[in-house]
Amino acid sequence: MDEDDFRIEFSEEGYSLNLSEIAMASHVSPTIRLLAMDLQKNPYVRIGDWFRALPETSMNELLELADLVSAGVEESMEQIMLLTCMLASAEGTDDLSDLEKIRTQLGMMVNIIAIVGLDRKGLVRTHYDNLTLGDDMGSAIIVERLF
Repeated sequence: MDEDDFRIEFSEEGYSLNLSEIAMASHVSPTIRLLAMDLQKNPYVRIGDWFRALPETSMNELLELADLVSAGVEESMEQIMLLTCMLASAEGTDDLSDLEKIRTQLGMMVNIIAIVGLDRKGLVRTHYDNLTLGDDMGSAIIVERLF
């Protein structure tokens, strides 16, 4: 298998990710590749903690990918999908057999990226402890305007 060749596999049990393939795929963003490497060592991470610790360059990379997803660029959507599936799995809210749930979580991820981007610009306050891809995020306060 070529280092740039990885797939989101689908079987009767649902989708599955091969973190070692993702970590080696040079066309995947460095931030997502690093997450794949980190999750191989420690498969659990809270989404809020991960975003809080994310370096500015990585955050800018994710903001650019999210903008491209909004513009309909498929390669960017694939990368945000990888990020979404990996973080949902890391927090235990994944159900990789439910395509509709994955789509919902993809939208949530784009929103989270935008919120954290606004937080870093000082425009909003993010409640990082409430960030999740689980169903309970809809009832939690995750962001407050500052002005």
